[in-house]
Amino acid sequence: MYKSIKLLIIILFFISCSNTNTNLNKTNKKIEKPTPQIVRSAIYPGCEKYDTKDYRKCFDKKIYEHIAKYFNAELVNTLDLPLGKKKINVFFEVDKKGKVNILSIKAPHKEIEKEIIYVFKKLPLMKAGTINNKASNMKFNVPIIIYVKE
Repeated sequence: MYKSIKLLIIILFFISCSNTNTNLNKTNKKIEKPTPQIVRSAIYPGCEKYDTKDYRKCFDKKIYEHIAKYFNAELVNTLDLPLGKKKINVFFEVDKKGKVNILSIKAPHKEIEKEIIYVFKKLPLMKAGTINNKASNMKFNVPIIIYVKE
């Protein structure tokens, strides 16, 4: 009985010590908890009517529709690339003013990179994304799959 009471006191002591130190750092100063960030994605024109959770889905859909409309798909068959599936990665941002800026492009040919630049320059001005209601640069990656045929 005495051992179990002693063990209970030791456990309670450790629990109380661990709880009192959770808000202190090594110098016994209070640690401030980070403020939660409220992030809203950039909004493609026409996507304003959707709920906040659906902005990104609409944004992605509109980006792919824009690429499909303006990308010259026949170009890839004129470049002497090996047959089959090829991947293009476009890393871009929508800046605080809503302008699209390409940060990098990975493509199997320089002519495809030029075509991607052409297509992305035609993107409309967007509503900038925000973090805690302040306009912010938002970065995006768009993978594009193309097929080289005979």
